[in-house]
Amino acid sequence: MVLGYLLYKTVDLSIDIVKITYYGCKSSLYWWYGIDCPEVEREKKTVKAIELLTKRIDELEKTLKEKND
Repeated sequence: MVLGYLLYKTVDLSIDIVKITYYGCKSSLYWWYGIDCPEVEREKKTVKAIELLTKRIDELEKTLKEKND
């Protein structure tokens, strides 16, 4: 029982160390070369799309007000 627990914790810590190393290296690489992470690029595209849609809604509201007046 104790051996199983120790093996479980060893594997768990190994996975955590690999993840931390991977994400640290990946972030350092993006920082060093001045590249945005894919998550940041996706967020920028989403914000740009929302701004475009908001602008179109405003234009449609203006057009609707002009037609009603």
